[in-house]
Amino acid sequence: MKHQIKVYCQQEIPCNPCAGVCNKNAIIKRTLTSLPEFEKRKCIGCLLCVANCPGQALFYINEDRGELIFPYEFTKRPDKGEEVGLVDEFG
Repeated sequence: MKHQIKVYCQQEIPCNPCAGVCNKNAIIKRTLTSLPEFEKRKCIGCLLCVANCPGQALFYINEDRGELIFPYEFTKRPDKGEEVGLVDEFG
């Protein structure tokens, strides 16, 4: 299975919900303020880290299924099949 978590956390702030919720230790924080590190071989794709990241900085990619799961903030939830605009950290 080709799946992985992409970590786009860029701020070294006291935060660790992603690492704290991962019971497989696939996300490691060396210190409370260090950036998270992802260990692909340990990940089972449960997505708890994506759901628990308050900064919306984690994304899940499953190449086998052509799937991308990401956190979102919309004024309304998009309807199935509706197109939405996405931006990266550079806008």
